[in-house]
Amino acid sequence: MSELVLEPDEAWSITRRAGRPATTLYLFGSAPDGRRVFRHAGAGTAVISPRFPVPMTLGQLLPGGPGSWTSGADAASADTIGLWDGTRWVIYFRDTGGEWRRDGAVLPVDYTNLLVPVGTPLQIQRRTAATGEEQFLGNERPYPDVRE
Repeated sequence: MSELVLEPDEAWSITRRAGRPATTLYLFGSAPDGRRVFRHAGAGTAVISPRFPVPMTLGQLLPGGPGSWTSGADAASADTIGLWDGTRWVIYFRDTGGEWRRDGAVLPVDYTNLLVPVGTPLQIQRRTAATGEEQFLGNERPYPDVRE
């Protein structure tokens, strides 16, 4: 038996060849039970994966404190989240009214409730540098604690 740890942003590819005996594969483990944080010192771009094993809305992905998130009138003045769609990064920013907008969109549509599939790569771009605890961004658990 192997004790390989498979993180939520990782995957296996299993190929079963014809003519081979059947095999049983057991997977077990647990989902994160608290806030997940990552370090991003800012004034640059980081590529990460959502840290929870469930789909989340764009609004839930908003990195929260202790670091701060810069909103703006457009993607050039705001911190951005890019979602990889398989061929390119689709860029979103949070406007000064608190709604998520798609960069380059003709109409002002609120994308706050856009569902982001598990494992979608995220590109986080921060406009300003951060130090101390301001460089840490995180997400709250998007599901209830079953122990409560």
